[in-house]
Amino acid sequence: MAITLVRVDDRIIHGQVLTQWTRINPCDGILVVNDYLAKNKELGQVYKNAAPSNIKVHIFTFEKALLKIDEAKRSKKNYFLITKSPIELSNLVQNGVEFGKELIYGPSSFRPDTTSIGPNQSLTKEEMDACEVLHNSGINITFKLTPDKKGFAWKEIRNNYYK
Repeated sequence: MAITLVRVDDRIIHGQVLTQWTRINPCDGILVVNDYLAKNKELGQVYKNAAPSNIKVHIFTFEKALLKIDEAKRSKKNYFLITKSPIELSNLVQNGVEFGKELIYGPSSFRPDTTSIGPNQSLTKEEMDACEVLHNSGINITFKLTPDKKGFAWKEIRNNYYK
């Protein structure tokens, strides 16, 4: 049926995703695009076990996601598409994958090479480059930790941080 939520979240699957975002967006399954998790079966299983039994979690490498996202869009189920970084989404877009025009950017923890742009939202230069690619592809990026909190848009802040 649809990709009902596209989200960047450095924690991937956790309580906010499962208890808050599923209340406002229909979700039968979660598509995770992350090469490391797809190859690390034990850690991937931890994420799969984090979801309730009625929500199936699929973890794909980037290459496999190129095929599986279109397959998911043709199914009768509703999916969340979640990545750890906007870089995966930017790469998908650059490879012709369409997943919608809205992206919710959740937590992105501070790291030594990041710039803080909001509460619990810090980006590297490469992540900002990816946001710019997504923005220029017509995707609206909203930084929003939970559905009930006010967010802010990349298009409104990009000139302050992206050089």
